Amino acid sequence: MNNPGTGYTEGDLITISGGAAKVQVAEITNGGANLDKLPSSAILEITSPADSGNAIPNKSTDDGEPEFILSMTPSNLKLEVVTKDGGADIEAISETGGNNLTAVVKGEFSGGSLSSIEIIRPGKGYTVEERPQLLITNLYEEELEVVNNDAQRNDLIPEFQDIVKSLPEGDISASADDLQAIDDSYSEVPSERDNRYKNPPMEIKLDPQRDRIEQRSQRKLVKSQTDPLKTSIVPDYNLDFLKDTPIDEDMKEIIKNTRATEKETVLKNIDDITQDRYPEYTTFSESKVETNAGSFTELPHASTYTKYLMRQYRPDPQKVQQLTVTLGCTPVNIGKSHFVCNQPTATPNTDTGVINNGDGTTTQEVHIFSFGNLVRGPGCQPWEASGTMTIWHDLSRDARTVTRAARAYGNPYDE
Repeated sequence: MNNPGTGYTEGDLITISGGAAKVQVAEITNGGANLDKLPSSAILEITSPADSGNAIPNKSTDDGEPEFILSMTPSNLKLEVVTKDGGADIEAISETGGNNLTAVVKGEFSGGSLSSIEIIRPGKGYTVEERPQLLITNLYEEELEVVNNDAQRNDLIPEFQDIVKSLPEGDISASADDLQAIDDSYSEVPSERDNRYKNPPMEIKLDPQRDRIEQRSQRKLVKSQTDPLKTSIVPDYNLDFLKDTPIDEDMKEIIKNTRATEKETVLKNIDDITQDRYPEYTTFSESKVETNAGSFTELPHASTYTKYLMRQYRPDPQKVQQLTVTLGCTPVNIGKSHFVCNQPTATPNTDTGVINNGDGTTTQEVHIFSFGNLVRGPGCQPWEASGTMTIWHDLSRDARTVTRAARAYGNPYDE
């Protein structure tokens, strides 16, 4: 892709022909989450071009223009000679991948998510069939362990140099350059070594009450296969000829010891390829499993240092359920002796007078209002009401809960 062009927008169709495609357009469909919680800033990297289908793997070098290209027929194999680090190098050119070069990208993160990608170097050799993958390389916490190198000695250089200088004069002699070479070489031996390893993303809690027994695969030959070898290939030759052989007794003893050594070596080699017991079993503590039968809200909640893996979730299969509900109230003070009602303000009596209804009848209404401070009735009393509620369960709420959880945190069953 000599001219990748400009002005691409989301939704444009990009056609990549040939095999020397470069990384040019990227759309972030899922920027992740909580990347700001990592011990250090998130590092985004891209995978290298694939070499599948290439007879000779392509090298990933940034060599610029080659010195010349050698084409071989009829195999159509092309080689390029390039100058690198002061020397010449021969690299294969594949019609399906070009001269591969890994791209370099830089991720911009905002609010714990990947917001944009900067292509620092587009690379060479990417194909449509095997697209590159982006990955965060420091998701797991890295531990640094410093180990002392017991093999390193501060007094070893003078000791070596004294041994070399003490050699008798002759064809072999140590020059000043030789002594300095010993110093330069051993000075590169570090007194401490750094061991770096990744911590696992989580530690699965084990159940001390349950064991998991697994049968191990066969590692070596069984005894029924190797026992016949002890009679067929173990050396047991006759040494009676030594009685009539005119050699020193010391030499005869060496020959006898050699036969014993050979026999012991062969027997040991047979034992080394023999598995004493088959099948073999290994016992592990089972992963701890906790179950919960009840409301979805009663499941254990994750904390800062404790996470839960949900392996199985089964909604309540009941379609209808009857609930008996009882409501009640017991007053603190029962009756009416614990309070007094004041007499309200008097309301004047009313009289409509005699009203002629027009049909030969008359009506008169007289309202007389009389109020006192006497409380009528039993006062405050306890009460209770019972009833049955019918709950129709269509599983829709559980389905929505699972959908929202999978959308926010991923589907635990999508493996």
